[in-house]
Formats: sequence, C-alpha cells, structure tokens
Amino acid sequence: MSKLGMFVKVLLACVVLGFAAGAGAVDIWDQATIKDNTATTTNNELGFGTEQVHDLEAVGGVADQDWFIINLESGKSYQILVRAVTGDVDMSQADFVQRLNTDGSTVLQGQGGNANTRVMRFICCAAGEPFQQRIRVKGLSTNTVTSQYNITFAQTTAYCARYNNLNSQLSVLLLQNATSGGSCFFIANFFDEAGAFLFQDSGTINANAMHTLNTSTVPQLTGTRGSLYVSHTCGGNAVRGKVVALEATTGFSFDTPCERR
Repeated sequence: MSKLGMFVKVLLACVVLGFAAGAGAVDIWDQATIKDNTATTTNNELGFGTEQVHDLEAVGGVADQDWFIINLESGKSYQILVRAVTGDVDMSQADFVQRLNTDGSTVLQGQGGNANTRVMRFICCAAGEPFQQRIRVKGLSTNTVTSQYNITFAQTTAYCARYNNLNSQLSVLLLQNATSGGSCFFIANFFDEAGAFLFQDSGTINANAMHTLNTSTVPQLTGTRGSLYVSHTCGGNAVRGKVVALEATTGFSFDTPCERR
C-alpha cells in the first residue's frame, strides 16, 4: 500500500472513531460503566472546593440526569453552585438543580440564583435529614453535547479558634454580612477547650450590617474559654468575622479571625 493510501485509511479511521465518540454523552461520568444517572448508582462524590465540568447531552431522546454525593456534618453550612453554563443549557426548569435524600426519593431543597447561575445554601441538617445526601442536575430530551455547566461544592462555615473570658480578659464576637444582596441567617456555636458544647447564638444579619456579641455577658460563657464556629446561609465568604479578646488591666486587645476550612 502506498503512503498516500495508508494516510487516507488512517484518516478515515479517525473520522469513524470521531463519530462513534460523538454518539453518546461526552463527559467521563456518562462514559463510565457505572454512570452517574441515578441516586443509588452514582459514585461521584463532590469534594470541598473542587469544580467539575459536565454535559447534559440526551442520548436516544432520553434526558440526562447527573447525580452527585455530598457528605455533611451536623451544624455546618454549605453551598452548591452551578454556573459557567453554555447557551444550550435551559435553566428555566423549576427542578433543574435540587438537593435530595440519599436514595433520591425526597426533595430537601430547590434552587435559587439569577439568570446565569443556580445556587443552594443550607445548614445541615433539618430533623430527619441524612448526613449523606444527593444533588441532581436535570437536563432535557433536546439537550446536545454543547449543553455544559460547572458545579462546585463548598463548606461555608467560619471557624474562630479562640475566645477567652478568663481572668481579666473578655471576648467580643463581631460578624459582618459582606454582601449587598439581602439578609441571611447565622448560628454561632461555642465550645469549651475540651470540645463540650456551651452556648448557641443565632439571628439574622442584614446586608452590609454587623452583629456584635459580648460573650462575657452570656452566663454559659462567663469564666470560660474555648472556640466557636459560625454557620450561615449567606454563601461563600460572605460572613466576615473575628473575636476580639480585650485585656482590661492593660488595654491590649487580641484579634482572632474567623476563617473557612
């Protein structure tokens, strides 16, 4: 066979393979033997801070569903964000993104967001909800290979490593809602140095507003020291906070920032 004939043969083989690859959904989870199309068969667990790119290409006229596993901790806050969607993704469906129980039989939360993103923010977990849950992104029977989106999962809890109300010190918790998009809910859980729960502060912080708590005035925290964490529905790094320990005898202060994991 001539070199030209060999080249043509290889070229044709590549074209055939290309059509074969394009016949089904392109993302790797839909090419796997065990796919991510149901709540009970998916092996795709979302990790904190990771971003995955998926498509919603329908195969044989059957709409694609992408299911994700999320593992949660009691009292902590989280965010699911779907964004960077292509123009072929239809997000107008009310059930485009949902949070469900482990087997996918019960919807726990629907989506929020704007024209270009979908978001779910929540504190784990309401009564009866499991600590392992599922996220579903649902396509249409008309979606093609160019119907793509990015999904991220984050724990938004802010951890404050120190407060101190012993001896001559007293600590003040300062929290700011750093968004201008509206009010959000927070819960601050306090623990002693051994990790025993002591007290819970909670409330709503308006956009651009602040919440202040003098912990030395709380009976459960008087004469104690330890740590705390703040869970919230503000999303991302929207809650900015610190604990200021004031030394009454010297006038010195010690700042402990509240940071995400």
